[in-house]
Amino acid sequence: MRITAEPVSPAATRWWSATRRSPARHIVIAAGAEPTRLPIEGIEHLALSDDFLELEQLPRRIVLVGGGYIGFEFAHIAARAGASVTMLNRGEQPLAGFDPDLVALLIERTRALGVDLRLGHEVKAVRKTGEGFEVQAEGPEGRVDIATDLAIHSGGRKPALEALDLDAANIAHENGKLKLDKTFRSTSNPAVYAAGDAAGGPLPLTPVAALEARRRSATPPSPTRPRLRTLNRCCHEVSELSCCAG
Repeated sequence: MRITAEPVSPAATRWWSATRRSPARHIVIAAGAEPTRLPIEGIEHLALSDDFLELEQLPRRIVLVGGGYIGFEFAHIAARAGASVTMLNRGEQPLAGFDPDLVALLIERTRALGVDLRLGHEVKAVRKTGEGFEVQAEGPEGRVDIATDLAIHSGGRKPALEALDLDAANIAHENGKLKLDKTFRSTSNPAVYAAGDAAGGPLPLTPVAALEARRRSATPPSPTRPRLRTLNRCCHEVSELSCCAG
């Protein structure tokens, strides 16, 4: 379903979908995030995080493309449940934003769990085979081909804006992100605010989204940003990795 909008006055905007029209003095865009489209051949063969959570039976072999929160958490779940797991991360340092020494300990424990964690491996293609899939990557020692039953996109995410007809409501955007001022208000339509992952802030975390949503949904919307100096963020596996987002 595509959602579109039109400005009806300098202080109001009307949004509508195929089934409902909703005029309002203020609109908050809180559409969340979606997986970044990776520039690889066979992207359509990559399952998403929702697909993994809805599995009725765990595949014997799993490849995770990306070493972020989702990659590590799913790797630990699948490995502890008996799957053979390979994680491919393009860079040499996964989980940017966490203390590198703690990440090194997590990498050590992840590999000790039996996860084949390969750093510096950029995925180039995913191909369907008679027995599942083949993931092709380029690593420090050249090309590698990994056979698997399931390949999962566990890389980056971006604001989920594609279903919104932003131009119709004069909502400025560039390179897949909303253009907002320091209070998360649209720079081109003063009736529109954004919150959470859709705002494209530096900390795409659930607690941050909740704080921003409460401020944006106040009447009138709060012009200040939440203070995040003591916010905790975690990557949930065993052992759990946590830090304070100061």
